[in-house]
Amino acid sequence: MPELTDHQHELLSTDHYYDSGRIWRQVRQHPGPGFASRFARAVTWYRKALTTV
Repeated sequence: MPELTDHQHELLSTDHYYDSGRIWRQVRQHPGPGFASRFARAVTWYRKALTTV
């Protein structure tokens, strides 16, 4: 992708993980059940949305 800088290309092609624990402690909230639990509840909607043309 020649129109992207090396940095922009890296941002798109490398997984980045960030520890969000500090912000959750700061706002005194629990982040919730996480992706797997939430996605399991929404999978029917995603399946329909992604297969409907």
